[in-house]
Amino acid sequence: MQRDPRRRPPLFRTTVGTIACIGLAGCATATGEGIVQDAFVSSLNSASGATEVPITAASTNAPTYYANVLPIVAENCVDCHQPQGKNLGGMIAPFSLASYEEAEPWARVMALRVTEGVMPPWHPHPMHKGTFVGERYLAEEDKQTIVAWAEAGAPAGDPVDTPEHAKETLAKALEQTLTDREWWIGEPDLVLGFAEPYRVEDDIRDLNVTVNLQVPEDFTEPRWIKANEMRAGSRNVHHICGEPFGCITPGWDPYVYPEGFAMLLPPVKEIGLGMHYNKQPGEGTAFGDQSRAAAIFYDEGETIRHIVRRAVLSVGEDFVIPAGHPSFSITHEFEFDEESLILSLTPHMHFRGITAKYELLYPDGTLELLLWVPRWDFEWQRMYVFEEPKRAPAGSKLLWTPTWDNSADNTYNPDPTIDVPYGLPTEMEMGNGWMDWTIAEPIEHVVGRDPIPQDVLDEATKRLDERASAAGRRVIDNVLEEGTESGVDDH
Repeated sequence: MQRDPRRRPPLFRTTVGTIACIGLAGCATATGEGIVQDAFVSSLNSASGATEVPITAASTNAPTYYANVLPIVAENCVDCHQPQGKNLGGMIAPFSLASYEEAEPWARVMALRVTEGVMPPWHPHPMHKGTFVGERYLAEEDKQTIVAWAEAGAPAGDPVDTPEHAKETLAKALEQTLTDREWWIGEPDLVLGFAEPYRVEDDIRDLNVTVNLQVPEDFTEPRWIKANEMRAGSRNVHHICGEPFGCITPGWDPYVYPEGFAMLLPPVKEIGLGMHYNKQPGEGTAFGDQSRAAAIFYDEGETIRHIVRRAVLSVGEDFVIPAGHPSFSITHEFEFDEESLILSLTPHMHFRGITAKYELLYPDGTLELLLWVPRWDFEWQRMYVFEEPKRAPAGSKLLWTPTWDNSADNTYNPDPTIDVPYGLPTEMEMGNGWMDWTIAEPIEHVVGRDPIPQDVLDEATKRLDERASAAGRRVIDNVLEEGTESGVDDH
């Protein structure tokens, strides 16, 4: 069977709380030197079928780190690969590329990963270049520069040759390092946790359960969320979902809303999080999880112009993907009753997902492709935020189409010989297309001066209370535990 180069082998399977396999070698030694580095590159080669990049003596005309490589990594890599690695939904870059001393030991790995197209992790089709925030399309000439640098022995060059724009980009990326703070969004106004660590017992393999965050008694006034972030409290957390904080899965950035856009957090006592835990069962595997959420609020005097809403376009729970089917698709539509703005799109599937597509069907019948992910990766489930919110006229429809590959050609497929239904465990399938959106007509709400409309406050409170009331609902290996609450699962 021909291995698909876009897919990592099972060795790289991750949960929200784990570091990708590359970190197993990178964290073993800060400099990446010696047998760990050599064994790691060899393991990558054998797993992916790639050819190891040879290291030769540096030539006088070879690319150098300061003149040629640093501009590339500053623009595309250092946002994550810095001394205090950025936490992307539990995925943490295991080594820094921000200096020559840090990058040089990893030259061969860098060359291998960019050649494979695995790094930097960015999966929308190149037709979307310029569409989404934080895009990382690595040009072919940049890939060739990194490979040539590695082949030449990774020469340093002269620091004075560093282009000014590279210095500025690097400095900006390093400004948000976590050396003096805990959260990437900055100093939060509110941090919430469980009343006590949630215990997952030895015999559990796959568990979905609602666990409540405890809200302080002095939180008595509704607040508008400007940014929020969640942190998994265990390496066995598969993902977390819960309003108003959204979700985190491997590869997920914190939520930072555009200026004037906000989610409302009403004064409630508890906020329910849908927790998905996955581990190998057995004696000594039990653990306690203390996942947390943090938020930054708009200050008094600031103006809210758009209230952010979150929709889940689910293809339902009654589908079955036939055994061996190489390209099984379903489409779900969401109609906009009034003119709206689409802020972000977030595809979600499990191991068999291969492509994700969002289209906007206008009232006149015109169909526009908003997002196409031709090589969807379970381990990098990103929220794609539009640089400019996409306007959707009243009567238009957002079409969400996930595609799964249940054949033996899909190297992530746990078992191509079985029909696969909807299910919460990762070995089963989901097809949820998340969307953040808002009404296009702006409001003029000054924080601390203008009262929040009662219908808006009531709706937000009801939504949170319903989720919190499902606390303790446990689904073990896709079976609802007897005596626990039933309810709608949206993650």
